Amino acid sequence: DKISNEVLIGATVKVLDENNEELLSTITDSKGNYSLELDCHKGNFVRALMEGYIPFEEYIGASDGKPKIIDFYLERDRLTAGFGDDLAKLLQLSTIYFDFDKYNIRKDSEVEIEKVIAAMEKYPSLILKVNSHTDSRGPAAYNLWLSQKRAESTVNYMIKEGIDSSRLVSEGFGETKLLNECEDGIKCSAAKHDVNRRSEFIILE
Repeated sequence: DKISNEVLIGATVKVLDENNEELLSTITDSKGNYSLELDCHKGNFVRALMEGYIPFEEYIGASDGKPKIIDFYLERDRLTAGFGDDLAKLLQLSTIYFDFDKYNIRKDSEVEIEKVIAAMEKYPSLILKVNSHTDSRGPAAYNLWLSQKRAESTVNYMIKEGIDSSRLVSEGFGETKLLNECEDGIKCSAAKHDVNRRSEFIILE
């Protein structure tokens, strides 16, 4: 997937000759890999197809017979999402983390935010609301402030990367929308607290 960088399992990869006649076909495995043997003395087209994506192909001329790796990055033909959907879930993004008690964007989170930016560039009508949440540890008022700063920091990063500010809104919710039982006074593991420290990219339009 060109935007999320997730591997596409079960995509079809075809080999066609210069007359557009299909010679070979296979599908990608559980790791998104495929393997095909071609006549290295002839030129061929290698085409990747997947339902919901725009097909893409590459021409391979006569070769020296050594293995060649071709990676395909397919674009979705449409974004099947609507008002209120979380774009982060649709793109299968990893959690966007912030260092404890900080609100600057971490390097590993930049990679995930860049995928959201790529989606917004591809779909220029998208308007998003960036929601930020904390876990229950720490004073509630401070968590509300911290989450707002994190949401603003995310939006500012996207604006710096070229997204128009009119397409972005931010809001911090602190610890007011926990996803589990880990409220104040409840003993929880670090992993359970992590679930509540999250960012969302909610589609407004």
